[in-house]
Amino acid sequence: MLETLMYLALGVAYVAACDSEKKEAELQRKKQEELKRELDEIDRKTEMDIMFFYYSWYNNIPYKKVVELYEKGKITIEQLQKCLKDHQ
Repeated sequence: MLETLMYLALGVAYVAACDSEKKEAELQRKKQEELKRELDEIDRKTEMDIMFFYYSWYNNIPYKKVVELYEKGKITIEQLQKCLKDHQ
């Protein structure tokens, strides 16, 4: 009888440990996805900054003015990318 109870307790502990491990793995996966999203956003912003810089440099327009024009829609992402490709 005592042996059966010990096996039962061992089984419950094993199931709890597996569940805890699964939750920890899921939490780690979510953290990695969040980190990847943050890094992708940083890369995107860096790429935009580089394109703004090239456009402002080669068109003799102040950097802030280029950002302003882009935000107003007067400069497209295609124009920025073309300038970057032309001058790299």
